[in-house]
Amino acid sequence: RVFYPKTLERMDEWYSNRPDLSPRPSNGVGTVQSGWMTKKGGHRVTSWRKRFFVLDASGRLSYFAGVTEAEAGQSLGVVRMKHVLFVTKRQDDDQGAWPQAVKREVCVYMVTEQRNYHLYCDSVSEADHWLAALQR
Repeated sequence: RVFYPKTLERMDEWYSNRPDLSPRPSNGVGTVQSGWMTKKGGHRVTSWRKRFFVLDASGRLSYFAGVTEAEAGQSLGVVRMKHVLFVTKRQDDDQGAWPQAVKREVCVYMVTEQRNYHLYCDSVSEADHWLAALQR
């Protein structure tokens, strides 16, 4: 059975009743934003994969293969927002790093001390919501 909450409040409610499965620290920190984005692989891997992301109020952006893995707390990676230097929409001069069919308006570019993250959403409104949450 796949769990996909319709609202962030329902996700927090579900996790509060199942602390053993929470992808967040068990200190009661709530979810700021969650949902699907497509992420470019790091290092030498240049494939693009859809991932389920959870940003919590403590500043952890965790990503998972899917919602089931998020429920089980099996993250593929965590970005601590305190290490993010900046987050912005895709810049025109960075076109070579993105798939040609992806519009600039749905892309989120995040630079950390360790690496750069190329992400894109399915819609402009999703990208705007993620950008606002990540820039807090």
